[in-house]
Amino acid sequence: MTQQNGNVRSVRGRRASISSALFEAMEGRLLMSGNPHKVLGASAVEALVVGTQTSTLTVTVTPDTIVGDSGTLFTGTFSNLPVGQVPVGSVTFFEVAAAGSTTPILGTVGTGTINAAGVATFNAPGPFTVGPHYFFAQFTGDATFAAVDSATTTLTVNPKIASTVTLVLNDADPTYGETVPFTASVSLADLTPPATGSITLKNLDTGDVYTATATNPDGSATFNVPLSALMTNFAAIYAGDATHAAGQSGTLLVTAAKAPTTLSATPGPYGRVVTVDVGLPAGFPDSLKSTFGGTVSLYEGSTLLGTVILSAGNTSARFVLATIPVGVHNLHATFGTSDFFADSATDVKVTTVKIPTAAKLTLTNDGDALTIGLGMPGDVPPELLPLLGGTISLYDGKKLVATIPASDPATVDISGWRNGLHRIKAVYSGDPIFKCSVSTSFNWIRTPHGPKVPPGFEHAKGLNNLGSGITAPDDSEPAPTPVITVVSVPAKKGKGHNK
Repeated sequence: MTQQNGNVRSVRGRRASISSALFEAMEGRLLMSGNPHKVLGASAVEALVVGTQTSTLTVTVTPDTIVGDSGTLFTGTFSNLPVGQVPVGSVTFFEVAAAGSTTPILGTVGTGTINAAGVATFNAPGPFTVGPHYFFAQFTGDATFAAVDSATTTLTVNPKIASTVTLVLNDADPTYGETVPFTASVSLADLTPPATGSITLKNLDTGDVYTATATNPDGSATFNVPLSALMTNFAAIYAGDATHAAGQSGTLLVTAAKAPTTLSATPGPYGRVVTVDVGLPAGFPDSLKSTFGGTVSLYEGSTLLGTVILSAGNTSARFVLATIPVGVHNLHATFGTSDFFADSATDVKVTTVKIPTAAKLTLTNDGDALTIGLGMPGDVPPELLPLLGGTISLYDGKKLVATIPASDPATVDISGWRNGLHRIKAVYSGDPIFKCSVSTSFNWIRTPHGPKVPPGFEHAKGLNNLGSGITAPDDSEPAPTPVITVVSVPAKKGKGHNK
């Protein structure tokens, strides 16, 4: 016995048991007889469940020959029926091991409902294994028509049609980081253009898979892929379709040249700094910029002025020119030693001058001290400040009263200086990098009894410049009018002196 769709049936020609639906119909007839307690014999039950009207059932598959994973349509058709009558219910389709057999081997293939024309269909989507397949159709009967099986029919399944996949690179000179175009094409053994189904490009080294950026009318696919290595193996993969086999191209080895670079060199303030920038190709992928590295060197003739190692995506090198003398210099910058980026070079002309300075004096502590310092422009390269050399000399008139290192500003105690007029100035000696300078003359009078202005300095009356600082101009500019500061100090015993 085999069970189909909840009904239990015997083999062909034998009695079929009662389905729940038909049993309910039979029970209704018993009640209508007026004697619900009367039990019918087996033959009477069978007469109510399965009729005796014979018919012929024919099964067909369309198409009866398919390729690969294609499906087919099963059709069960009744014939030799009484005029105006058709069976009611469904037809079940089974696969069997050989032609003529009615012993199912794989269970139910499908079921179709019988329509008013006496036809039942079932659309089988597949796939079926390659080779011959045998099927029959079965009707289990209804109240009028007896059960009937069809003869077997054959479905032939052929292998999928072979496909050939080709992959080409459409760039004669690929470079690292460049986005290059590939074209993948599929040719089919049955010459059926174009192929359906997806085509992808795979990086065999990393496993990355790329989808097509365009599908062409001939079925080929275009890919735009950045080259993330100097040597990369690619393959195109065709997924196939219902009738065509999947395929893969041969391995395409793409060898890329190093990414081209350009150099630009920009002089900084006073010709003491040169910044060299390494330019990458336009559109270079951000994801690969971290692989940038190399060495930038700066030369004057054959003399190496400095070397900067760039890494981790840094493309700018800064050179501080502390040792070259004042004058015009023709410099040559190079980039190299990179694994992925090509060498490059550039030239730059630099005019080096000394950095201007301004010696400064500030009167502090109520006229008892002088603070000596050195002012500089705000654009002095900070790398040069620790290299400041030379001295600052303090003069009272023509007399040298103090000398200090320029790199170490100091405060000079003048509380013991004599009463009288003092003409103070500071002179910076300069060094190979920084220009010499002279402060503005700082004039003031110490008196024991209050302010006293000497002849010729009337314009200084009322001035009180204690604590002010004066910055000297460049040596080439005219000196400003001297400033007089009058300082009143307590009277001292004895004659004053100048320390």
